[in-house]
Amino acid sequence: MNTRQPSADIPAPAHSLLSAAQSIIGGRRQRAAFATFAALLAASALTLVIADALVALPELLRIPALPLVLVGAALALVLVAVSGGRLRPSPDTATRLSEAAAGDQLRTLATALALERMPGELAAAGAARLTTGLAAALPGDGLAARLPRGGTTRWLLLLLAIAAAAAVLHLALPQLFPTVLPRFLDPRGDHPPFSLTELRWVAAPERIRAGDTARFEVEIGNLTPTVAKSLVLRSDGGARIALFQIGATRFAGELAGIEAPLTAWVEGGGTRTRYHQLTIDPVPVLIHLDLTLEAPAYARLDAERKRVKPGEQARFEALPGSRLRLAPSANRPLAAIHLTRDGAPSIRLPLSDGRADVADLQAGAYALVLEAADGIRGHALSLLRIDARIDQPPRARIAAPGRDALATPGMSIPLQLEADDDLGLVEVLKVGEYNQLPAPELKRHVSGRMWRSDGVLDLAALGVSPGDLLTITLVARDSKPVDGQLSESATRTITIISEEAYNREMLRRVRPEALERKYQPLARELADLEKKMAELKRDRASRPRDALDRELAELAAKASKLQQRVKALRRERPLFAIEPALQKQLEDAARQLAEAAASGDPGKSLDGSIGAMLERDLALLTKLARMQGLASRLRQLIDAEQNTVEQLTPLAEHRRLGDSERVRLRELGEQEQTLAEAIEQWLGLAPKLADDLRTAKPSDPAKPDEKTQRAA
Repeated sequence: MNTRQPSADIPAPAHSLLSAAQSIIGGRRQRAAFATFAALLAASALTLVIADALVALPELLRIPALPLVLVGAALALVLVAVSGGRLRPSPDTATRLSEAAAGDQLRTLATALALERMPGELAAAGAARLTTGLAAALPGDGLAARLPRGGTTRWLLLLLAIAAAAAVLHLALPQLFPTVLPRFLDPRGDHPPFSLTELRWVAAPERIRAGDTARFEVEIGNLTPTVAKSLVLRSDGGARIALFQIGATRFAGELAGIEAPLTAWVEGGGTRTRYHQLTIDPVPVLIHLDLTLEAPAYARLDAERKRVKPGEQARFEALPGSRLRLAPSANRPLAAIHLTRDGAPSIRLPLSDGRADVADLQAGAYALVLEAADGIRGHALSLLRIDARIDQPPRARIAAPGRDALATPGMSIPLQLEADDDLGLVEVLKVGEYNQLPAPELKRHVSGRMWRSDGVLDLAALGVSPGDLLTITLVARDSKPVDGQLSESATRTITIISEEAYNREMLRRVRPEALERKYQPLARELADLEKKMAELKRDRASRPRDALDRELAELAAKASKLQQRVKALRRERPLFAIEPALQKQLEDAARQLAEAAASGDPGKSLDGSIGAMLERDLALLTKLARMQGLASRLRQLIDAEQNTVEQLTPLAEHRRLGDSERVRLRELGEQEQTLAEAIEQWLGLAPKLADDLRTAKPSDPAKPDEKTQRAA
């Protein structure tokens, strides 16, 4: 028996048919896998798009969506490509499918394959014959046509249905895919979610100045009342502002007081606008403003300086011709400032060395606008108010004598002249008259805002005599341009009378406290100077030498003036006999103080309090004078009472009184009542005066009666 095996290089017919069936079925399965993958991928993408359109997937889900889909598709493709060999059917499956395709119920292909595996020529011949018969039953490409299709067409139809659904959806909602797809292609970008309502920016500022209000306007497609009520303007700063309608489909909202860049958007109807970036212009912001007001030269006023900050206002009173200097400090370099007065057109003032001047300043309210070096201007700030200042006329006064006076030919009258002005004096004119005849006027050029002259009018040196009349007039002129302004004239008239007439006039006017009122201010001033000298003497070791010398010089000047004032009170025939003694004590004490202060050594001054002592003595003398006056009044009352009694005696002798006697009696009764009231008043004053005299402490207890008699 021939045991020849088939050649390995020449495939057996049955095996060739089996390999062809396996290749056809494997290829169809691979194509079906690709079609299934494509259909599933398309369905997943469409489902994801629809889900995002319906519920607006959050960014945490949209960001990884596209990378996951791409990576999954790539892995699936690689898996399908790599597993192509695994998709080929097994020999048994391919044999069964081939026999089913040929309608072979006898399992011819399986028998042929079994014979081919057997040894011997007979088995090979039988296998060839069976294969030939099977091939005859499948002419041409009948095997490929009769094998199972693998389901590729079904998946392709599903893919086509998905594409048709996407096309219909796009036709129905053209904005769906252009709105949703960018949300996955660029998930971190500015892509509003899909909605049937479309929000579009109409007007939105890109730059504003710090603190300004930004106005945003949007236009709405497919407007419904529900959407209109839900529109809200939002920003990354947390603001939520409801929009108000300004047109059929237009709405607006405002963000006020913006100080920093922000992102704004409008949301409503399930969607929002694109994010809008709003930046802040680098406008100049005022930190503070230094103002210097310089008055015109004639005013003699010091420069007035003020510093103001935003929200404050400086106020000046300015004369015509004043100059204002402005020195602003801002957060950016400045080129100029703009000034507006009372709403008038602004004036641009370039800055030089950081400041600008306004000449010929006028009254009004000023607003300031800063201009930066790049031309950007800031906000208008009301920081300045200028009020007009009126140059008041000067004032002239004759402080001493305080009023028109009577004088004797030998008197020395203190003459104190004063003048002042709110801006500055130029000259003072002193005009005099002697017996209504003009005397030469005296002009004195002065500077400053105050002028004072202390002197003594020595009548003895003038050679006046009783009956003469002296008139002193003072007029001041200020520094106002064009001849200045004149003050109202101050005038004093001094009438010269004899010593006897002067004393009679004074005694007629004098009151019990006249002596005290005349000398008490001098005694009090002396007491103050003595107290000051005692302090300097006590504290000279602890005081700096220059301060001590300065205070001693001031004290010496005051003591000398006091001495001159006391000396001017001397008269040949004094009104009170005690006056020469008082004058001598005051003058000697003032001279000693002046000499001690002028020497620079407070220790040379005498320890004592002459001023305080004289004050007490003057008070005691006043009380004694009042007592004498009360005694005189009592004597007058007694005399009046006796006179009334004498007048009543004749009336008492009449039995019958006529009308005239009754009238006379009534008058005497009223007079008696008045006398009784006066006596009762005296009885009330006498105990009080007695108590005052008992509590008084004179400097020399042994001399009050003597002084009282001399004063009387």
